[in-house]
Amino acid sequence: MSLFRNRELQKVSDFSGLKWGKVYPTDIDAFMDINDDFFVFVETKYDGARVPYGQKLALERLTDATNIPPSRMSVCLIASHNDEGDIDMGAATVTEYRFNGSWREPSRKTTVRQAVEIFLVKMEEMVKSRLTVFK
Repeated sequence: MSLFRNRELQKVSDFSGLKWGKVYPTDIDAFMDINDDFFVFVETKYDGARVPYGQKLALERLTDATNIPPSRMSVCLIASHNDEGDIDMGAATVTEYRFNGSWREPSRKTTVRQAVEIFLVKMEEMVKSRLTVFK
């Protein structure tokens, strides 16, 4: 099932009126807030294209600023897709991710969906260990 709403009304945003020096706004392809405990930022690029320096720096800073262990965990996933039409975000392949202050590459082929599931398990483990400390 697709979550498209008002597809015929979707427009492209023009950021040219929001330039300060060399700085323009950036977009984020997906953001998930899971119970105010786990934030996931996702940026997808076609066929492995690189994320521009400024956009990657913004994603890095946002991810690091919202990662507040042990109460909150944030991850940024950079993913590649080959879709010509609509992008299946869950099936996009993670090419790198930011977690705990560093960029890393997955050790094996991982989709965005699989990566979120992996980090949800990490989040649950973090919550369990936090509860054990306070017993």
